[in-house]
Parts: sequence; C-alpha cells; structure tokens
Amino acid sequence: WDSLLAGEGAAATAAGGDDRAALSAACNAARALGPKLFPSDVAFPVAHVALKLELMAGGLWGGTRSAVSGSEEVGAVAEALLAATGDSPEAVHAAYDGLLATPASRAQHGQLLVQAEQLQTPALRLRLLRSALRVLRRWDEKIRAAQVGNGGGVDGGGGGGFGAFGAAGAHVRAALGDVCVGYAGEARRLL
Repeated sequence: WDSLLAGEGAAATAAGGDDRAALSAACNAARALGPKLFPSDVAFPVAHVALKLELMAGGLWGGTRSAVSGSEEVGAVAEALLAATGDSPEAVHAAYDGLLATPASRAQHGQLLVQAEQLQTPALRLRLLRSALRVLRRWDEKIRAAQVGNGGGVDGGGGGGFGAFGAAGAHVRAALGDVCVGYAGEARRLL
C-alpha cells in the first residue's frame, strides 16, 4: 500500500500537479482498489491506509511538501476510505479509533503502527479527529436511513450492519455519542 499511495502521489506531482493533486490521486487509488480487497484486513489494512493518507494530507509523507488545506481535503481521506470499504463507517471508525488511541492503549491491544510518534502531533491528531467526525456523521446518517427504511427499527440483515451487533439504532447512536464526547475532550486538549 505504501508504494501504491506514494507512487500515485508522485505521479500526480510529476505530471505538474500540486500536493492537492497528489492527495487526490492517492485517495482515488484507495477508492479503486479498496472495494476489491475489503473486508480482508491483510489485503486492505484500513488503519494503515488511513494513516498513510492522513500523513500525506498533513504533508508528512508520500512526497507532499506541505499540509493540504481546505475543508474539501480534510474530508477527502475519510470519504475515500468510506468508498474503499463499501460505505462501512464501522470499519473506518475502528481504524480512526485505533489511530487516535494513546500509545499505552495501542500497546495494550498489541497494535503496532509505523510513525506512531507522528500520531501524537497536535496537527495530525486534529486532522484525525475531523476525519473521524465525518465518519461518525456518515454512520449516524446510515442509522437514520435504516430506521426510516425499517419502520423505526434496525434489522440484522446484510453486510455487518447495525443489527449484526444486536443493537437497536438508539443504542448505537448512544454509543456514538459516547465516542463523540471522548473525541471532544481530545479536541479541547489539543486546542
């Protein structure tokens, strides 16, 4: 994944594009290949791809020289990951949750991430929080749509949806609220 994402970014830059074009090319590569490989975490490691794309968006990896600014680019990585996972906010949230975990928490769960020290920089953590917020909003929209489609309930059918956890939409939304409270605390700490 590293060589694919960095290669796509470098190709876009070599073709006369800027850092925004490099990020867009890398996101498009993930969008194109992700659906073919997801849900295999070995073939498509969502957290690793998320980390590399966020580092690229932050100007810290993949040949980008500076942070790609603008609200469109902040959401570009999250949207690319959602598209790559077949609109699975559960999987993308789990990836961001792992990236936002403290080093002690990651060590306790045996999650080793390259560039873990960069995950502690305020600018990258804020970028991760913004992307995680976009994913949580998508998840909430998906719950609302499922409730409307099911007459107010969430069923257990299809692709690891909310019913697969045996929880009604209200319980999942309450859990998302708890996650948001934790992320809000992290955001306050960074600011």
